[in-house]
Amino acid sequence: MPLTRLTKVGAAAASPLPAGGPSSVSSRKWCYMSFLDVLWAMLVGFALVAYLMIMFSVIVDLFRDDSTSGWLKAVWVVCLILFPLLTSLVYLIARGNGMAARSAATSKKVEEQTEEYIRSVAGSGPAAEIAHAHRLLEQGAISESEYEALKARAIAV
Repeated sequence: MPLTRLTKVGAAAASPLPAGGPSSVSSRKWCYMSFLDVLWAMLVGFALVAYLMIMFSVIVDLFRDDSTSGWLKAVWVVCLILFPLLTSLVYLIARGNGMAARSAATSKKVEEQTEEYIRSVAGSGPAAEIAHAHRLLEQGAISESEYEALKARAIAV
């Protein structure tokens, strides 16, 4: 509901404003945004988030690259601070293909490490445990009864 203007100091014509005169209303600021204002704010917010994502991906890729020297990385970072938009565009154009390759290599390495960890934690299956016990029996490290106990325990699991 829009506010009605005061006609005289202290008097309002059918005003929905609280009684108490203009002093109680003057401290309130009313701000109405049109649809285009909201749309513009959303567009600017989207552009800001996209820009920050590009900046962070450039910085992460810059420090992920082992072939780039420390001084060159420092120059890139200084340029990103002084001329952020221009530097990020130049970096994406000049080193964009390398970014994708480094990202793919890193994700492949992480996946391999994860699979290796899962295999080491999961342990071997019953057949591998029985084979290991059989080798110990052949080496003379365990007796026949210990072999049978290990075999029974491996099968039970």
